[in-house]
Amino acid sequence: MPKFFVPAGNIREDGIIITGGDVAHIKKVLRLKEGDSLVLCDSAGFDYDAVISEFNDNSIVCRIRNKIKSDTEPNINVTLFQGIPKASKMDYIIQKTTELGISRIVPCITERCVVKINAGNSDKKIERWQKVAEEAAKQSGRG
Repeated sequence: MPKFFVPAGNIREDGIIITGGDVAHIKKVLRLKEGDSLVLCDSAGFDYDAVISEFNDNSIVCRIRNKIKSDTEPNINVTLFQGIPKASKMDYIIQKTTELGISRIVPCITERCVVKINAGNSDKKIERWQKVAEEAAKQSGRG
């Protein structure tokens, strides 16, 4: 069953609203219809078994069937301090370590680090790395 992350503000008592890029993915790629089931995660340790009840232009409204404590997270929180490598290797490191269960990744600029990050592109890199981590979490079924 497909799993998607939703912001806590989109979760109501009786339903959940899916917005953003996941809407197009659900409609066009997965081709889900009203009445189909999804697992939605609030990134705070809970999964919601939900059913699609309504499609809108930029959102999908789901009805909550069940709220479940997520059991996909490891019992130990592990933080990885990673020196920033060249090229797109950091994306690969973030992807694989997220799939393995790392809780937190801290990019480090070391003395012998070749890559130089300036203030102009640091926000773009962080945003990209967050997206890679979220996609890896979806792929591996993490909560």
